[in-house]
Amino acid sequence: MGTRKKIVNTEATREKFLDALAEGMTVLDAAKHVSLNERTLYRWRQVDADFAEKWAKAYEIGTDSLEAEAQRRAVEGIEKPVFYQGVQVGTVREYSDTLLIFLLKARNPSRYCERVRAARIEAESEAARLRAEAANNNQASAAVIKFLADLASQKAALAKKAA
Repeated sequence: MGTRKKIVNTEATREKFLDALAEGMTVLDAAKHVSLNERTLYRWRQVDADFAEKWAKAYEIGTDSLEAEAQRRAVEGIEKPVFYQGVQVGTVREYSDTLLIFLLKARNPSRYCERVRAARIEAESEAARLRAEAANNNQASAAVIKFLADLASQKAALAKKAA
């Protein structure tokens, strides 16, 4: 029979995990970094408000560092080696248009997420049109009902007069 590793919930373990999150690691990778199952860490977060708060701050710091790296690669680019016949003969700077697009969309979605915005505007316009059409249909239905009621009244009056 195998033995289970005893999980030690220490401040040092927590700090090492939080440092890994702050460096931009995923929760899974940070859990592996401290040799714990991610579910254990999620459980600790659920029962310890202080740990949950520190987790949120570390995660935000990690996100900021990932954003900074994405911006650096998009704007400053990265040096890539150039080879000729198996020998490096120089470097070329490459930029990431994809990262730049993501950064712009995150920074100003109303300006750079045109398809989503256009679809939303189109959907809102269609909803307004359908509401107006429904209101017109209700008015038309009310007019038809009133006309039929008036007609029935006139018919009843004529029948009464004839009798």
